[in-house]
Amino acid sequence: MSTPSPQAVKRGLGLNVFLWLGVLMLVGAAIWCWSSVAATRGMTRTEAVVAGFSHEGVGLDRYASIYRCVTPDGKIVSVRGRLESTEPVDDPGDTVTIYYDPSNGARSVIIDSFGERWFGVVILALLGVVFAAIGVFVRVSDRRGGVRNVSSKLSMAARRAARDREVMRIGCALIAFGTLGAVAAALSFFHQIEITRNYGRASGTVVDSQERVSRTQSATHLHSAIVEFVAADGRQYTFAQGSSSSGGRWSDKVDVLYDPHNPQRAMVDAFWDRWIWASLFTLLSSILLAAGVFVCAVTWRGARTSKRTQSAKRRAQT
Repeated sequence: MSTPSPQAVKRGLGLNVFLWLGVLMLVGAAIWCWSSVAATRGMTRTEAVVAGFSHEGVGLDRYASIYRCVTPDGKIVSVRGRLESTEPVDDPGDTVTIYYDPSNGARSVIIDSFGERWFGVVILALLGVVFAAIGVFVRVSDRRGGVRNVSSKLSMAARRAARDREVMRIGCALIAFGTLGAVAAALSFFHQIEITRNYGRASGTVVDSQERVSRTQSATHLHSAIVEFVAADGRQYTFAQGSSSSGGRWSDKVDVLYDPHNPQRAMVDAFWDRWIWASLFTLLSSILLAAGVFVCAVTWRGARTSKRTQSAKRRAQT
C-alpha cells in the first residue's frame, strides 16, 4: 500500500476546505430559511401597499420601499423596507404580504417578498453549491486519476495522458465560465433593449451632485449627478445617476429614460449607465471562451499527435 505524498495530503486538505465551506454555507442557508419561516409563527398576516420610497440614510442614489398597511384595530402602520437598490424594485400601489406582531407594531415586521426575505438565503445557498461542487469535482478527479500518486510506476505515455485529461478539464471549466458570462451579457443586453422599447424619453437637467454614501472607508470620493426631469404626466421627478465619478463634472443637459408606470425608476441615457455591464460581461466571457477553446484545441491536437507517434513506433517495432 503506497503512502500519499505531502503534495497529495496538502491538496486533500485544500479540497476539504472547499467542501466544508460549501457544506457550512448550505447549512447556514437552511437555518436562515427555517428561522425566517419560524419567525412568522404567531404573527398576523396582512396585505400592505407600496406607499413610496425613502432615501433616508442612503442618499438619492438608493431607494428603499415604504410599505403601508391598516391593522385590524384601524391603525395605519408604515414600514421602511430593509432592501436598498439603485432603482425602485416596487411600483407605487403594488401590494405585498407582510407579517407583523400586533404587540410590537411596526417594530417587528417581516416583508414577504423575494428581495426582502429570500435574496440573502438564495445567494448563500448558491455560494454553498459552488464551493461544494468544486470540492466534489476535485475529489472525483483525484479518485479517477489516483494513479498519479504513484506516477513513478507509470509509463511516460500514461503520465502524459493523465496530464492531458487534467488540462482538458481546466479548458472545459474556462469554457463553462465563459458561457455563463456570455449568458449574463445577453441578458443585460436584452434588458437594455426592452428599456429602449418600453421606457419614455425626456430631457433632464443636472441640478447638483451628491457624494456616494459608502459603508466602507475609501480614499476615493465618488459623486453622482442629481438629475431633474418632467415626465409625460407633467410632474417633476428627481433621481441620482446610477454611475459615479471622482471628478463630479457633468453636462448641464442629459437624456433621460424613465418607466411611464413609475417615473421614479429613471436613468441617464448614456453608455456608462446602460451598457457598461453588458460590455464587461462580453469582454470577460470572450477572454474565458477564447482561453478555454485554445487550451482544449492545443491539448487535443497534442494528444492526437502523441497517439499517432506511438502507433507508428509500435508498427515499426513489429
